[in-house]
This record gives sequence, structure tokens and C-alpha cells, in this order.
Amino acid sequence: MVTLEQNIELSEKSMSEERGKPQRISSIQLKAMKDRDTKPSSFVDVISRSLSSFWSTVSSSFAYIFAKKLSKRKSFCELNGHSVRMVNGTVTNRCRYCDAEINSIDMLTSR
Repeated sequence: MVTLEQNIELSEKSMSEERGKPQRISSIQLKAMKDRDTKPSSFVDVISRSLSSFWSTVSSSFAYIFAKKLSKRKSFCELNGHSVRMVNGTVTNRCRYCDAEINSIDMLTSR
């Protein structure tokens, strides 16, 4: 007689071998797969999963708190240059995006 695990292995093996055609599953194989998926977890499994989840949360929290920024993203102005702001029809020497002081023409965008 074929055991429950052997039925599951046979059904999974036959499904993976013939991907093009739909594979028929016997009622015994279907029941075996359902029983395996709905098997109640033991107390030790539940405790180990909850402890693992707890420690992963704690470690990720510490990693977030003490993380160093390895690479700071450059702003639009650092990449493309600054843009002049117009106030009441007059040009100021401040950037309209980052409010940095513009000291030379090289700091401006090419537009």
C-alpha cells in the first residue's frame, strides 16, 4: 500500500513532469495534500516562529535606528544647477528650489 507522503510525492512529480497537459489527481492524492496543508502545528513550532518573528522585528528596528546613510541622493540643483527666482519682477540671487545663494554664473542651469 502507498503511504500518504508517497502519494504527495507522486502527484507533485507527475505535475512537474507534464507541464503542458493538465494532470489528473486521484481523490486519495487530493486528500493527502489537504491533510498535509491543514495539519495543526505543534506548540514548539508556534513558539519558535513567534520568537523568530520577534527577534527579526527587534533586529530590523535596531538596524533602522543605527543605520548610516551610505550614499546621499543628490538633489535636482546639485545635478542640474540652480534656477533663479523672480520676486515682484526683479531677479534675486537665490535658487527658487533650494533657496541657496547663487554667487557665480557657473552655478546656474543651462536653460
